[in-house]
Amino acid sequence: MASFAGHTRPDRGFGANPDDALRLVEFLTRESPEHPPETPQPAPLTGRTLGEGRYRVIRALGRGSCATVYEASDTRLASSQSDAPVAVKVSHADATREVDRWLEEARNARRVQHRNVVRVLDCGVTEDGRAFTVQELVAGTTLESHGPGITRRTRREFVALIAQAADGLEAIHAAGLVHCDIKPANLLIAPDGTLKIADFGASATCAPNAAFTKDSPSAPRGTLAFMAPELFRLDRESFMPSSDIFSLGATLYWMLTGSPVAGRNSAEAICSLSDRGGIDTHRIERELRAARVDRDLRAITLRALAPLLHERYGSAGVLAADLRAWASRRPVESTRPGPGRRTTLLVRRRPLSTAALVLALAGGVAAAASLEQSRQLADQNAAQAAELAVERARIEADTAWRKRALDSLRRLMSGFSAAKDQGLAAEVLTSLWVLEWAHGPSLMEDPAALSTLWATRIDLLESVRADARVAAGPDSLEARLTEPSLALWLLRDGRTARAREILAEAIPYWTQHAAPGDPWLAQLAALDAAATVIELTNKSALTPLSPTERTTLERHASRLQAERARLEAAGDRGPIAQLLRELSR
Repeated sequence: MASFAGHTRPDRGFGANPDDALRLVEFLTRESPEHPPETPQPAPLTGRTLGEGRYRVIRALGRGSCATVYEASDTRLASSQSDAPVAVKVSHADATREVDRWLEEARNARRVQHRNVVRVLDCGVTEDGRAFTVQELVAGTTLESHGPGITRRTRREFVALIAQAADGLEAIHAAGLVHCDIKPANLLIAPDGTLKIADFGASATCAPNAAFTKDSPSAPRGTLAFMAPELFRLDRESFMPSSDIFSLGATLYWMLTGSPVAGRNSAEAICSLSDRGGIDTHRIERELRAARVDRDLRAITLRALAPLLHERYGSAGVLAADLRAWASRRPVESTRPGPGRRTTLLVRRRPLSTAALVLALAGGVAAAASLEQSRQLADQNAAQAAELAVERARIEADTAWRKRALDSLRRLMSGFSAAKDQGLAAEVLTSLWVLEWAHGPSLMEDPAALSTLWATRIDLLESVRADARVAAGPDSLEARLTEPSLALWLLRDGRTARAREILAEAIPYWTQHAAPGDPWLAQLAALDAAATVIELTNKSALTPLSPTERTTLERHASRLQAERARLEAAGDRGPIAQLLRELSR
């Protein structure tokens, strides 16, 4: 095993710390087929009842290394018309630690209510001390049973299923969770074609640096063939939505090409995932081309599998929108198609309408072929008609995408509010920032949605700041780090007095702790000056300013102009620079 661990280059995958290498060796030992875990053989439960007699076990549906899934009947809800079927997942181990973990899984899954996520209904402990969870019974197949690899004829059908999985992931992330084990075996397909995400056994709370807390796992969670590289290495960005997006992209890649994204065996996968250089995207693109995957679907898959987190999809909802655009032959946002590509997509999507347009244009040209002036006019009309067709396709695609974006935005913000009420404000802040980045164009055209987003951000930041002040103290770095962002968005929302109150505490702290001449101090001073300018400008619209107030307004306006010029010269396009540009108009 020592030589095998060396082959996986633990120094590159886990850093120079010897403890990291040991952690990799422990993981390999646990997963190695040479050292298979001893799986207990508990007595079958068929014919017995669970939950104080409520659930009558009918038959076993499947057995894994950690649990067995049974079909059961909920006797409390059963009637002459229905047996009220449910699925009961029973653990093999009876250790207290395992029971606690199972109950945590049930609580996590219960937080998500979405048509594309399996609903957890109940949980408990059997008479012999094993944990069990009760969930809705999905009488269908798994995505795994249809792969690996699919025919070109069925690609649109399966891409639509992956889009449903992305919808379910969006709901999971909005609830403040990361699934950590997205793979074909955990994607169930109901008889009506609805896909549902199952098995929250590896799920975790969404939080940056979760892999570095005292409760962090000693080994990666999930399945090696579909695991994100940062999750395998337990990087600081491990337990974030981007890891689930990678796993869903790996599932899509597996369905398209028939092979796992990280390698064809465990040794290759471990080498690839532990390498800081990330997955070889050139190899991925070559295999997608070999499978005759078109340009747009290749772009979607490669973006979901991007080695750098900021290059992946910002949210599962945006991934779902691109997948549905591809499936319905509309322009895909990831590829930014030009007029020619948009026209081609329009022809494929509406062949009869386009053929009629082409025939009409051809007939007009033929009728005027004898006159040069008429021919030139017909050519111009044809060009204008083509441009109109392309523009119509663009508007249609943009309108549909914006509508889906705004619908998902409202659902996510509702989830953020629920997460804050459960004390999870800090965990969803990153998702909120990603949401604004992903939905920015839509928000600017919907002032009500933009205002709601700002209010949600301010509410969450206020909550995080208050919690940090209680937990670590008013002058703690945790509390102070939130204050500049909070002041900025209070100004953007017109709450000038509250912003000045926050800045009055923040500026002395950062002046004391930052190095003299630090540009950050100038930006904080600019925020304070912006608050003064906004306050005096609003006042001047109601009553004349005094000479002292006019002098103060001119002095702070000059300061803002100088700071704006400095930021522009430095190429700064951040939120403070944007605020200063707006104030100078």
